[in-house]
Parts: sequence; structure tokens; C-alpha cells
Amino acid sequence: MYHPSLPTAAWWAISIATTVAFLAYFVPLMETRRQKIKTALAPLEMMAIGAALTLVGYLGVNEVYLIYCAALLAILLMCVGRRKAVKTAFHGRGQGGAQQYGRPTAGMYVQMLLSTGVMVALAIWVS
Repeated sequence: MYHPSLPTAAWWAISIATTVAFLAYFVPLMETRRQKIKTALAPLEMMAIGAALTLVGYLGVNEVYLIYCAALLAILLMCVGRRKAVKTAFHGRGQGGAQQYGRPTAGMYVQMLLSTGVMVALAIWVS
């Protein structure tokens, strides 16, 4: 099976869509303004690291887009369907309280491993 070769313009569109999906899911779940800002800046930080790796010649532009999109989608897929658990995990952290957080369930671990595995396989196939 051959892998698709996408032009840079297509990667721009894919990375914008994944960024919007990431922000639309996670920002409303955050409790405090500070948490919302940190969450909103996470994709920007990832882009800055990717730009630095491209400038030093470690990765090509299309490789950086691929890694960026795969990482954001893996994080998003890890939490899809677990909105309440994600919100509970961040509730109270804004005030610096020592609140007890529930342990991840077996289903959460399975979802994390599957989403990460799927995104890594997809990234390898596309690269």
C-alpha cells in the first residue's frame, strides 16, 4: 500500500483543523482563566518547537506538520468520551488545592494506548 504525499498547503489546512478541534474540546473544560490560557497556548508552543526543529535542519516542514497533527489528535482521541473525567481532573487545580483525584480506569488506559498506537501508525504510514 502506498502512502499519500500531501502538499504543504494541505498540511496547513489539516493542522488548522486539528488545532481548532483541540481548542474547542479542551478550553471549555478548564476551570480558571489561567488554565484556559495555558491550554490555548499549548498548540502555539508545539508549533514553536516544530519551527525550531525545522530551522536547525533536524526535521523537514512536512514532517513537522505530520508530528504536530498526530500529537494533537492523539491527545484529543485520548480524552474523547471522557469529558467529565477530564473536567474533574482539572477542577480545583486552579486554586492550588490538594484535592484527591480519581485514578484512571482500565478503559481510560486502553483508550490512551489505542489512540496513541493509531496515531503513531498513521504518522508512520503518511511519512
